[in-house]
Amino acid sequence: MLREVVGRLEEMPPEQKERWRELMSYLDAFVYHTRSGPEVAPLLQVIATSLRSEDNRREVEAMQKTMAQVLQEKGKLEGKRETLLRQLRKRFGDVPAEMLTTIETTNELPQFEEWLDAVLDAKTLEEVGIAPTSE
Repeated sequence: MLREVVGRLEEMPPEQKERWRELMSYLDAFVYHTRSGPEVAPLLQVIATSLRSEDNRREVEAMQKTMAQVLQEKGKLEGKRETLLRQLRKRFGDVPAEMLTTIETTNELPQFEEWLDAVLDAKTLEEVGIAPTSE
């Protein structure tokens, strides 16, 4: 089915190239978000090898690398989030719900780096500087 979809997309007229890019990007994202870890790489390979045009293949491979970078960044965020929570709990005990919400909704690596550094010197949980998220 995936090969057939890619083949049909490749039949789009050249004047719809931007739409083709959007649809191929969506197809890659669909695979990333609906399939489990070990299934993703082989399915992305099916997409790439189903393309007849070398230019299209290169473009899709570039899209996939970009998506891989996004997933890598997400993994780094999750790792730092887990490490921060572990250190906070080990050092200070229970973490208040408002602070947990802030930690769970923060998506900037530099902020996690700052908090992780602060845990080393903080004498109290408040000194770590994790303010409640404003709504």
